[in-house]
Amino acid sequence: MILRLLRFLLLSIVMVGLFVQCKGICLADSKKDKVILKIATLAPEGVGWAILIKDSFAPAISKATDGVVDFDFYWGGIMGDDEDYIAKIHIDQL
Repeated sequence: MILRLLRFLLLSIVMVGLFVQCKGICLADSKKDKVILKIATLAPEGVGWAILIKDSFAPAISKATDGVVDFDFYWGGIMGDDEDYIAKIHIDQL
């Protein structure tokens, strides 16, 4: 039950991110501009949901979009803490 809820929550977050980025994809010319979604988390790379996202979800999204959408993951707080993440989101670094 909790795992299903987490999967749904994660999928919802990613779909919102893709929706926001869709403007750039939909307006892209025929050469298909590449969109890279940068995701930073305090969780370490070996956590169960992180493995699921990295090994299953991200490749599926990339394949479904013919490689237009790709992901960069920053695990284990290497981009800072929560406040740093928010600041980087405001300057479009994340």
